[in-house]
Amino acid sequence: MSFDATKMHCLFSNGDQSLYLYNTADAAATVAADGYFDSAIDDEQVPLREKDLVIAVTSTGVSASMDVDVYVVQNALDESGDGDVTVAALS
Repeated sequence: MSFDATKMHCLFSNGDQSLYLYNTADAAATVAADGYFDSAIDDEQVPLREKDLVIAVTSTGVSASMDVDVYVVQNALDESGDGDVTVAALS
């Protein structure tokens, strides 16, 4: 699957940094992959920026086992200014 902005909600923003909650049926590894959140750069409701935090609730498989991971946005733009989001899991 791909990023779905309707499943992502801003929990808090102080102007410089935001905290988002994201629910998806995608696997945690898929969500953590470079480029998964690229379309969020152009989305007016979830404009991801560097240092934003994303709490991702992922569920996969028949039993729908659930994982919760927290990611920090490390890069939100490439050199040309196009969306190129890279995230890193916080431990």
